[in-house]
Amino acid sequence: MAFGHSINAIIKVDNNSASLTDYTDYISNFSFPRSVGTAEVSVLGDTFQQFVSGLKGGTFSINGPFDPTFYAILTDSYTDGSGTTKTFEVSPQGTGTGSPKVTFEAFVTSLNLDGDVGSAAAYSADFQITGTITEANH
Repeated sequence: MAFGHSINAIIKVDNNSASLTDYTDYISNFSFPRSVGTAEVSVLGDTFQQFVSGLKGGTFSINGPFDPTFYAILTDSYTDGSGTTKTFEVSPQGTGTGSPKVTFEAFVTSLNLDGDVGSAAAYSADFQITGTITEANH
C-alpha cells in the first residue's frame, strides 16, 4: 500500500483571474465527503427494500489561518450572487508521478471568520460540488 502523510497535500483553487493556483500555504485542513443518492424501487410482494444507485455528488471544506488575499478569492465567489464556481484540484499525497488528484467545480455555501483573544484569526469555508468529479493521477 502507498500510504502518505497529509503534510504533502497540494490544493489548487481558481484565483480571481480564473487561473488554477496553489493555495496550500493558506489551508490547514480539508474534508472531501462524497455520496451516491439512491432511489427505492420496492414493489408489492417484496419482503426487503430494493434500491438503485442514483446521482453522485459531494462537498468540500477547508479552513486555515486568515490571509486577506486568499480570503478575497473566497469572498469573490461568495458575494457575486450568481453561483460562480471555482475549480479545485486536490492532490492528497502531493504531486509526485502516479499520485492521485481529484478535480471538480464547486461554489461557496458558507464562509466563516473565526477569532479569539488567544488565537490567530482564522477562516473556514464550505463548498458544494457541481458536475463531474474527475479522478486521475499526476
